Amino acid sequence: NYSDGLDPRWVNRINLAPKLNGPLDIFVRNAKFENFTTGLATGWSKHSDVTATQEQAAANITEGTSSQKIVLSDDVGADTQLIWVDLAGTSAILDGRALRIQLSYKGTGNMRGFIYDGSDTQYLAAATSSFASRAVSNTISNTGTAIRIGIATASGSGSSSGSYCYIDDLTVDVDGEFTPTNFVNFEDNLYMAIGGVICKWNETTDVWDAVYSSEFVVTSMESYGGNLYAALGTANPYVYSANGSSWTVSN
Repeated sequence: NYSDGLDPRWVNRINLAPKLNGPLDIFVRNAKFENFTTGLATGWSKHSDVTATQEQAAANITEGTSSQKIVLSDDVGADTQLIWVDLAGTSAILDGRALRIQLSYKGTGNMRGFIYDGSDTQYLAAATSSFASRAVSNTISNTGTAIRIGIATASGSGSSSGSYCYIDDLTVDVDGEFTPTNFVNFEDNLYMAIGGVICKWNETTDVWDAVYSSEFVVTSMESYGGNLYAALGTANPYVYSANGSSWTVSN
């Protein structure tokens, strides 16, 4: 959700700020479907009966230069996950948080977006012939399984061979929060928070990973004296960390 063509991860280069017209992309690798490996969006997985290709026709893109196209090579049953990305490493931290996903797609064959937390699946509206941005919320009930987001066949209705879907522009927000706190460089890593979740930029996967979750909203963050501090409002204790992974609640 940053300005197109700008890389804001390094300090003293540009002012860090997300777009004003949408949520900040977090937890999801390659959420804009701009990077591909052999036709499949990098970091994503697919069903064996799905053929995945990078789509670059303007009529089949909502943002950027590419979207993901999937086509079924065989009939598949109801409640079948067709293409997905796992929010690996964040499920325990996000336990109890309300995640809202918003995904743009169009297609045929009863395909629709979904979010799965290991115990419950929430579906978005079915695909139609025109792109539409669809949304659904799921309060995470962690069972040790990674949270999964993607496209599936509808509950109670499968899809036939040749059915297709174009997918683009996925966003996630936490507890209804869209706006991040200030961005802080700590020990050569970049941190921010959205709602009560503190996130760290993962340079390997190009995604914001959740590293800590509080019942209170993080109002600001600062690096001082070898620690990273997060304020949780004037009436609540602050939290701090010496390494960005283990956090201590102040007295």
